[in-house]
Amino acid sequence: MGYEVPWAAIPNIKRATIPDDWLTGFEETLDTSEKGRRAVQVVSRLLQKGRFPLWTEGEEIRDVQLQIKGTDIGVTGRWTIQVKCDYRCGETDRGGRDYLFLQVAERNPLRKI
Repeated sequence: MGYEVPWAAIPNIKRATIPDDWLTGFEETLDTSEKGRRAVQVVSRLLQKGRFPLWTEGEEIRDVQLQIKGTDIGVTGRWTIQVKCDYRCGETDRGGRDYLFLQVAERNPLRKI
């Protein structure tokens, strides 16, 4: 269950350009588990390439010994990411449907993961 939301109406949304070779063999006819696995691989690669921004918290280091060693700011962050494959998201002129499907509930009667 969810809602269709025009992707362009989401404040501060960013488009991530995904190289075609990352999507080789990614077909809408794949079963849900396989599409999900492949979507996770795409997001993992975006993270590795620094293309998926994650906000952090920084704190000035006051320990003199650490400052002498060259550490001025400590950075922390903790994230969990739920990846969903909205296969047809995107502009209509590129084969999409101009909206995202934002999921609010799901069921898994076949117990696939």
